[in-house]
Amino acid sequence: MVTETHARSNFAAQHLAAARYFQSVLRSIEDTQRPTKDQFAPPEYLHCWFGTVVFSVMALEANIYDVLTASDRGEQTPLGATPVPSEVHRQPILARYGFVWKTVLGQNFDLGQGVAQSTGVLIALRDEITHYKTEWRDRASVSRKLKSMLKSCIKLNPFKCGNIFFPEQCVSAESAAWAVTTAYDFMATFANRTGVRRNV
Repeated sequence: MVTETHARSNFAAQHLAAARYFQSVLRSIEDTQRPTKDQFAPPEYLHCWFGTVVFSVMALEANIYDVLTASDRGEQTPLGATPVPSEVHRQPILARYGFVWKTVLGQNFDLGQGVAQSTGVLIALRDEITHYKTEWRDRASVSRKLKSMLKSCIKLNPFKCGNIFFPEQCVSAESAAWAVTTAYDFMATFANRTGVRRNV
């Protein structure tokens, strides 16, 4: 007789592992090439940076989806039997986390400080990568906006690059590490405060 077991994939952990892998490649490139401002980075440097940022946010998205659908799978959850309105699933990532926070803790989720604020910046960065709108370099409104949000969080590209913040000067192993750490810290802190399953 074959017994059926229930199993689930943990995409939050898998996506975060992918982000960490890409970040480690960036670190390895910097360590082996010892970059200077006279040397351009190899193409994979930018590719791995994009991968780190995008997979870090994919981990955030997979995590909240898992939290919101736990009761549908018959799992114990701090949300209890509270039905999750279908429109919640279509809200921005942090609004979905806010729904859980408000439901479990009875208070609004403050997005303007601490790890939630940094996570909002990370999501904005991912959005600009995945929904990039071409602009003239001398106007560069997206680059200026991201620079004002990120300049205190990251170390700039150690390789030779253009004079535009995004998508050139902000690319580094340090900024990739910031992306991974921000996503991890947010999910861990959220789980610890709300009691939802910790996936990472």
